[in-house]
Amino acid sequence: MKFKRLATLAIIPLLLGTLASCGDPSTTATTEDTTKTDQTTKDDTSVVTTESFIDTPTEITIWTTMGQDKQPWLEQMITEFKKIEPNVTINHEVQSGNYEALKTLITNGLAGNNYPNMTYCYPDHVASYFSSKKVVNLTPYVENEQYGLTDEDLSDIYAGYWEEGKNYNGPESGAIYSLPFAKSSELMYYNADKLLNQTIPGVNDGRALTEAYFNNLTWDEFFDVFCPALVSYNETLPENEKLFNYKDSKFGILGYDSAANLFITLLKQYDIPYTEAGTNVNTGEILWNNDEAKALTKKFAEYAEKKYIVVPQAVDEDYTSNLFVAQNCLFTVSSTAGISHIAGQGVNIGCAVIPQADLSNKAVISQGPSFCVLNRGNENENLACWLFYKYITSSKNNITWSMGSGYFPIRDSSYNSREFQSYYHLDDLGYFTDKSALDYGQAITYSKSEEIGSYAYTSPVFRNSSASRNAVDGLMVQILTDGRNSGAAAVDYDTLFTEAYNNAING
Repeated sequence: MKFKRLATLAIIPLLLGTLASCGDPSTTATTEDTTKTDQTTKDDTSVVTTESFIDTPTEITIWTTMGQDKQPWLEQMITEFKKIEPNVTINHEVQSGNYEALKTLITNGLAGNNYPNMTYCYPDHVASYFSSKKVVNLTPYVENEQYGLTDEDLSDIYAGYWEEGKNYNGPESGAIYSLPFAKSSELMYYNADKLLNQTIPGVNDGRALTEAYFNNLTWDEFFDVFCPALVSYNETLPENEKLFNYKDSKFGILGYDSAANLFITLLKQYDIPYTEAGTNVNTGEILWNNDEAKALTKKFAEYAEKKYIVVPQAVDEDYTSNLFVAQNCLFTVSSTAGISHIAGQGVNIGCAVIPQADLSNKAVISQGPSFCVLNRGNENENLACWLFYKYITSSKNNITWSMGSGYFPIRDSSYNSREFQSYYHLDDLGYFTDKSALDYGQAITYSKSEEIGSYAYTSPVFRNSSASRNAVDGLMVQILTDGRNSGAAAVDYDTLFTEAYNNAING
């Protein structure tokens, strides 16, 4: 790549000792944090070198729903980007509400010509924007010989995250319409105090429970072997030594925060049709109203009846992390971006990938917002959006963002960098003495990010894919709640599936 004019930017030293995922970064410094800061800042002499391409004054607006704890990191990169592209002014506007609220705001704005150049997005949201004909095909920018990504860049970004941006049948099939940024996923956190080193008859070939055992579970092993054995074992213990109160009204061995993620992930893992993209964004198919899906959800209703699994709505909670902290759950499958609600709460925790249908063909859902670019009729503005995205996701800046935000790195080089590895002590998790502390929770979460990045997936997106997700969320909540309260045999699966399907296709 030839450079017309170079700007060299020293990376500002990171005050990493005060960081916390999904929390106030000013309140979490510990002795261990101070040690990590000293190790990390030794590497902050590296530089980012890039080229200036915008020759005329250009102003762009970015909309996100970024929390206050994350905003300073993006604002700092906006400031530093200005030194590279002095003609570009970036306005970052934080919108209130969640991602769905942002989608509604942009949808309405597209109709009224009040929308940003660049915005947070989920794949379903981008699909709903296509009718405006404003979503920019980013492939020409990615592939541009002067300012695009190199082959090394493309191989460095985890494939599962990168492919999400091409998972559209938009105006041009196979084109790139969104760009990975703040990625997260789901992990299974467990109560290490109560579980690790327990020897439960009939489980793990008679050996004590280990981290490796929990990290290599199938659903069949978990629900048909481990859970019944655990319940039987617990009943043999003296009252003052029991691992849990099975009769508690809110108890469940495994809490699963997102019923929609559970349903969609199960169908992916068991190779049961969920949805399928059509020839364009308006013609996708909803396929999950089938006998295989009904039979699988019936099995899970039976597990719910036995209190092997619980969703928060079934016991009047917002999140199963609340149940986990109260020790009404021994496991919780939760978003990796929400680790501060699990760690640092007085429970020694362990961490594993979620159970699988087949360990040789793993799948876990990809979460967290990407960026898309919306055309406002000015090519310089579109180019500025791309150049800013490329800058903030460089290997170095991706480290900075991940450390400051609690989201996974999207690059292999960022994850495996000395800064990232040493800050979280990923090469020696035995460094941590307090297994209930937030920094330990962050470390064990990040220790799984490279593995998850290799098999993370997203579902096909089209006009009704968002409605499909909402429908199966309500469907799975109802089935697991009815299974828990009335018994799996009392659930009317055909009626519930039909009602949910009609909601999905009518959008």
